[in-house]
Amino acid sequence: MGKLLLYTIQGCPYCSTARNLLDTNTIDYEEVDITPDSSNWRDKLQKMSGGERSVPQIYIDGKYMGQDDELKDLIDSKKIYEFFKNPPL
Repeated sequence: MGKLLLYTIQGCPYCSTARNLLDTNTIDYEEVDITPDSSNWRDKLQKMSGGERSVPQIYIDGKYMGQDDELKDLIDSKKIYEFFKNPPL
């Protein structure tokens, strides 16, 4: 079963959008709030994603999937469910 990580900062409207998309579609995820150390985390995220420093960042099983727009596309196309054992009907 896939593990989804959502990297966010407090007060970010795009992070709220991503969180709402996941919650509305009942997709389990772990949120990592990088607010307390965002400068260092942004450097790490840039390396992990291959260049992206902004949030939200979505990873499934350690693979960078994109941000809120890409998450919406994955959900709308139902491709996100391919990463999980029990997709909805």
